[in-house]
Amino acid sequence: MWRCSLILNTLLLWVIALPCTIPLWALYTRFVLYPSAGGRALPAITALAFRVEWLLLVVPLFWTVGLILLLVRFRRQPPSPYLLQLHLSASLFVCLTLIAFFVLAVTMPYIEVFKGMRPG
Repeated sequence: MWRCSLILNTLLLWVIALPCTIPLWALYTRFVLYPSAGGRALPAITALAFRVEWLLLVVPLFWTVGLILLLVRFRRQPPSPYLLQLHLSASLFVCLTLIAFFVLAVTMPYIEVFKGMRPG
């Protein structure tokens, strides 16, 4: 049962990380490849997200390697429940951090666009 928990935590990280690239591609197409006539610079957090997009692949890969190492290390005996709780907590923290950073990075250019609009 504990193996299923570790595997599901790692799968959750993959399921969270990979779809985060889709809005980044759409944003790149809209604001970088085909910019509108205004041609404003991207916010700093969005530019940073474009530079560190590789994190969305590397972090789950390292997490998977860590999972394999844990499964090999504890192949005969189950690990401590505290280690399982630590793995769950760390998985959720990394997932939420990735979501928060990339959602903020994707929404910032649109906030900048709407901020410049004036009613009437």
